[in-house]
Amino acid sequence: HASGVIVKLTGPAGGRWTVFVDSSPRTTLRAGQSQLVTLAPYKTYDIALKPAAGNDTMANVANLRRRIVLYPGTARTVEWSVEPVTVVFGRAVGGDGAPISGAVIEGVVGTGETDERGYFQVEVGKRRLLTLKRDGKPDCTLKLGDLRAQKGFARAGTVVCAGTAAATRPGGPRGG
Repeated sequence: HASGVIVKLTGPAGGRWTVFVDSSPRTTLRAGQSQLVTLAPYKTYDIALKPAAGNDTMANVANLRRRIVLYPGTARTVEWSVEPVTVVFGRAVGGDGAPISGAVIEGVVGTGETDERGYFQVEVGKRRLLTLKRDGKPDCTLKLGDLRAQKGFARAGTVVCAGTAAATRPGGPRGG
């Protein structure tokens, strides 16, 4: 009795992805495709997904490695969602134009933080509203708006962070 795994890639991101079974490449897929990979029963397999050679698509894929057990006549489905990401460079400032330094950035793929001059580099998916936190507490929000990405990279420029103490000081905020 044959058994196998149905590998399915969903999501809008392009690019080619290689499916590995126990560290050996078995097939290559694009988002929106699925493929049956036949395997022997009564075994445990590590199924992994990696960008194929020449894949220049920037994407986020959660949980790249899965472990499955197959029995005779079974077909297990392993599904990954391939979501496009854009690497964004920018600078976060308060309403007074002062840099927001040492803030953790939430709402990004992975982690992000501003440096001492407020500069940041983060990966973002669909979400364009980011939260900056200092001392573990929300400090303000950054609205990135429409980004013009080229080959997966975009410049946000200087972005004024709404809700900062600097933005609500008497005398009003300066333009940024």
